Amino acid sequence: MLSRLRVKNFKTLEDIDSELGQSVVFIGPNNAGKTSALQALTLWTSGLAAWNARRSEGKAKKRTGVTLNRLSLVNLPVFEARELWNKRRVQSVAKANGKSEQNPVLIEITIDGETDGQAWSFGLEFQHATSETIYCRPLKDNSLPGETAATIPAGAISARCALLPPMSGLSSSEAEIQPGRIQTLIGEGRTAEVLRNLCLSVSRDNPDGWADIKSRMLSMFGVEISNPERDVARGVVEMSYTDQRQNTTLDLSSAGRGQLQALLLLTYLYANPGSTLLLDEPDAHLEILRQRQIYDAISDVAGKSGSQIIAASHSEIILQEAAQRDMLIAFVGKPRRIDDRGSQILKALKDIPFDHYYQASLNKFVLYLEGSTDLEFLRAFAKIAGHSVARDLDTVFVHYVANDIQAARHHFYGLKNAEPDLRGIAIFDRLDRSPDDSGQLSIRSWQKREIENYICTKEILVRFAYDPTGREEDNLILRADGEARVQAMEQSISEIEGALKTLGRDPWDDNFKASDEFLTPLFEKYYDKLNLSNAMRKTNFHRIAAVLKREEIAQEIILALDEIRRISSEK
Repeated sequence: MLSRLRVKNFKTLEDIDSELGQSVVFIGPNNAGKTSALQALTLWTSGLAAWNARRSEGKAKKRTGVTLNRLSLVNLPVFEARELWNKRRVQSVAKANGKSEQNPVLIEITIDGETDGQAWSFGLEFQHATSETIYCRPLKDNSLPGETAATIPAGAISARCALLPPMSGLSSSEAEIQPGRIQTLIGEGRTAEVLRNLCLSVSRDNPDGWADIKSRMLSMFGVEISNPERDVARGVVEMSYTDQRQNTTLDLSSAGRGQLQALLLLTYLYANPGSTLLLDEPDAHLEILRQRQIYDAISDVAGKSGSQIIAASHSEIILQEAAQRDMLIAFVGKPRRIDDRGSQILKALKDIPFDHYYQASLNKFVLYLEGSTDLEFLRAFAKIAGHSVARDLDTVFVHYVANDIQAARHHFYGLKNAEPDLRGIAIFDRLDRSPDDSGQLSIRSWQKREIENYICTKEILVRFAYDPTGREEDNLILRADGEARVQAMEQSISEIEGALKTLGRDPWDDNFKASDEFLTPLFEKYYDKLNLSNAMRKTNFHRIAAVLKREEIAQEIILALDEIRRISSEK
């Protein structure tokens, strides 16, 4: 059994160290490195086999390296060899004695394991040679007492890793092929061309296993799978299935993608007993009920066949199942094991998209606001005030959470588990009670009811009617009928203000919800007087801020901009 994986400089993995176990699920968002971790295991297996063959020939006494061809790495389809390297970086530049020299960047993969009660560890390094080839050799620090760097532990030699990508559909016919070719096609992701051959192999070599597969398919999908048959004359393998509900027999190619995915997983497990099976998205094409069933099934079959399962998934169902009984490795930032079923990482994985983790790692700062108009208001205020945070607000990582403190905290601490240096500030409309600011997320709320209250004065609204851009020289056409617009705005303000006062309400009060209860009806009336369609809905109110003068920006706004700048700039 493999017990630990360490990888450096491979594909999306710059430097990881992950525990492994009998049944392991790599869980996390897309592009987080789960598949790369599975592929690192297969690269180590390929390199180990090549080095062991060299050693068997008596040529492995020195760490000269054995050559691997890109095309021979069937589980790692890449256009050129350098795509195996993190950020495609195969050389680094170092200065020595005033001169610059290039050094190779090495992929390093070390596997720890346990075989027959004996612990072992063996690492390989890979060096880029050409677009088609790479060199593989043992790591320098492999040596155990009394051994050389070229010595391979017996447990490592016996380790077998087999990677299975998701089902890719099924061809209408399938030629009979040899076992070695089956593995090659699977490595290339061409599972559609080998499923019948896998079934043939299992039905022939493991009748009890084949009977179990048929029983499980009947239980899960209500279909009876036929025994595969060889058509010697045509050189093909034929299979069909009978739908018990409709009593209809069809060729296997007519089966649904989820049914084929389940059949592929089960036959692959029985075809590779005693192996470490690497399953990439075993839940692919399966709806929620079947996801749970197939995970239970592969766990059960793996246990019976003495196999280790390492699966990569982003299914919430498999996440929940693995959290109950197996080892769960979360790929958020540095991969780490999750043991607490109620952990923040576990909860965050269900709700936070990968691009948020990516932005957190790049920016180390996140801003929480009610909505996108709040950000536009802050940008306008910063620009008019000439504030240094203006440029930061153009590229800031912002997440909108309505006026929900708990949503902001859940998101922030979920990201912080992956990015410990993350800093953040949340700015809300006025809250009913003072926020608990004891955590690492800074929380502010406006003293006025909402951010729109800071631009809601008669003078500002009339000025906006005269020149909506705040740049009178660029607005000659509007300036020509500016007086008519001003008159329409003044009349609209008077009418809405009067109507509200009859209800005992003051639209200029800080406690008044300016956006919904004053500005929205105001602009409806204003544009109606101009015989124009309403161009100022609630989502556009931030445009009013463009006409403010620097001295009209409230000190509270400036202090909020100061804090955003301070927190986003902390080291």
